[in-house]
Amino acid sequence: MLVSAVLVLLLVAASPGFQRAFQRLQAEESAFGFTQLLRAARDQAVFQGRTVAWAWEPSARRAQLYAVVAAADGTGSVAPLTGRAGSYAPTGPVLVTVTRDGEPVDCDCVRFFSDGTGEPAQVQLDYRGLLYTVTIDAATGAARLARGPAAG
Repeated sequence: MLVSAVLVLLLVAASPGFQRAFQRLQAEESAFGFTQLLRAARDQAVFQGRTVAWAWEPSARRAQLYAVVAAADGTGSVAPLTGRAGSYAPTGPVLVTVTRDGEPVDCDCVRFFSDGTGEPAQVQLDYRGLLYTVTIDAATGAARLARGPAAG
């Protein structure tokens, strides 16, 4: 009986630590998922030879890739890319902010071009107070993940 009581006390004392570790793992999983989808957008732009846009859709709580189709008259349209690599939905409550030069972007989107370049942007993810930032390099289209807020 005494051993059981001691084990229960140890489990109760360790529970908050387990919860924080689980929350951190979920936040990292979401950050990696967003980063992988941004990298897939660049790869698809190069592979398909056309502009591909990554967009956060807050109402659907997912990020989606779109092929950007330009018309000869200067207009254009977008078509969602389908398949497993076309979207990502995080498992928990993530707040996503897309900025360029520190200013919010209305569309919450980042475009990647057929030559491998991309729009310079920072995609900040806030998972219950745990911040991660994915920075898109304009010259290479590379997506770099870092823990913490975007560098000012």
